[in-house]
Amino acid sequence: MFQYSESGWNRFEKWMPLSLFLLPTVMALLPLFMPIHPFAAIRFTPALPLILQAWFIVAGLRSRPLVWQDLIPNDRPVVLATILFIAIALVTSLAVAPIPSYSLLKLLDLLLLAAVSYFAAAFFARGGARFVQDTLIAIVASLVVGAIFVSILFYFRAPTYFWWPNFVPGFAYVRIYGFAMTVGVAIAAGLLVFPRFTQGGGRLLILLALTFLWTMLFWTGTRGGVIALMVSFSLLAVVAPKFRRVLPWVLLTMVAGAVCSVPLPIPGPMYGAFGVYSDIVGAKSAQEFSSGRWSLWSDTLSFISRNPWFGHGYAQLLSFAAEMKHPFTHVHNIVLEAALAWGWIGAGSAGFLVTRLWLIGLMKTKKAELDEHVPAFLLVTALLVYAFVDGTYFYYQTLIPFALCVGILASGLRSDDEGRDDAQADP
Repeated sequence: MFQYSESGWNRFEKWMPLSLFLLPTVMALLPLFMPIHPFAAIRFTPALPLILQAWFIVAGLRSRPLVWQDLIPNDRPVVLATILFIAIALVTSLAVAPIPSYSLLKLLDLLLLAAVSYFAAAFFARGGARFVQDTLIAIVASLVVGAIFVSILFYFRAPTYFWWPNFVPGFAYVRIYGFAMTVGVAIAAGLLVFPRFTQGGGRLLILLALTFLWTMLFWTGTRGGVIALMVSFSLLAVVAPKFRRVLPWVLLTMVAGAVCSVPLPIPGPMYGAFGVYSDIVGAKSAQEFSSGRWSLWSDTLSFISRNPWFGHGYAQLLSFAAEMKHPFTHVHNIVLEAALAWGWIGAGSAGFLVTRLWLIGLMKTKKAELDEHVPAFLLVTALLVYAFVDGTYFYYQTLIPFALCVGILASGLRSDDEGRDDAQADP
C-alpha cells in the first residue's frame, strides 16, 4: 500500500483529531434526523465508529511500511499465548457459540481494538508528541461538547421517541454515558502534567473541563467510574511524581464537580451524586453493593462450568437469557466474560497478554520519559479497573480511546521527538 506523502500526512494530522472531536456530537444528533432504536446500540456497534476505526488502521498502514516480522514479538510466551487465544476465540465463535453471527460481530470489536492499537502506534510514532497531545485534547473536548449537546437534548427530551431518561442519544445507556465521562476525566487529569497546561489560560481550560466532566459523571450516578478513577489516581501518584504534583488540582475539581451536580434535576433513581455515595457506603450486603451483579456473576459461573476449558464463544450471555432472572448483554466483569467466552484456558491466555502489556505501560510511565504516557496510562488503567464491575470492554465509546492510548504507550516516542519543543513552548 502506498505511503502518505508529506501533504497527505499533514492533512491526516488535522483530520484525525477533528474526527474524534466530532464523533460524540454526531452520534448524539443522528437520532434527530433518522430513526434509531434506543436499544440497538446496547448490542451492536454503529457503522460510523466502525468506519472510523477502519480509517485509523489504513492510516497506520500508510504511516510506515508493514513488515510482517514486526507482528511477531521476540517473546515466546507472548507468541504462544496469542496463538492459543486467537485459535480458541475463532473456533468457539464459529463452531461452539449458540449465536455464532453475534459472536463474530462482537469479536470484530476486539479485533478492531487490537488493530487500532497496533497501527495507532505507527501513526503516533510518525506524528510525534504534538500529534499525540492534539489527539488527547480532541478526545477531552469531544466529550465536553458532546455532553453539552446531550444535556440540551435531555432538557427538551428530543427526540421524543427515545427511552428517556435511562437511554441517552449517542451513548446508548446512562451507564455508557458514565463510561465516556470517565474517559474524559482520566485523560483531562493526565493533561495537567503537560508544560502547556501548567499555568495561565491552558490550565484554567483543563480545570474547567475536568469540573464539568466530574459534574456529569456524578450526575449520572456512575460509582464504578468514580472508584476506578480513584484507584488509577492512587497508583499514578505513587509511580509518577509529575502526576502527584497535579493530583490536588484533580481532587479539587472532583469536589467541585460533586457539588455542582447536587442542584441538577435528578430524572430517575439511577442518577445523582447522592446515589453514588449511598450506594458505596450504605450497602448492607454484597448484592446491594454490586447492584445485583453478585447474582449475575453467580449465574455466569454456573454457565462457565458447563464448558470450563474453552467456553461458549464471545458475547454469548444472551443465549442463557431464559435461565436468568434479569437478562444482560454482557457479564459486567472482564474475567468472567473472558471465561464464559473462551473458557479458563482462553481467559488465562488473554489475561496474560493484557497483564503483560499493562506492565510494560507501567514501566514506561514510571520512568517518566514522556508526559504523554501519563494520560494514556491513566485511561488504560481506569478502564481496566472499571472492567471488573462493568462492560467497558464492550462498547466503542471506551474501546476507541483505549486503543489509541495503548497505541501511544506502544509508539516508541522519545523525549527528543520532533514537535516536542514546539508543544512545550505553547502558552
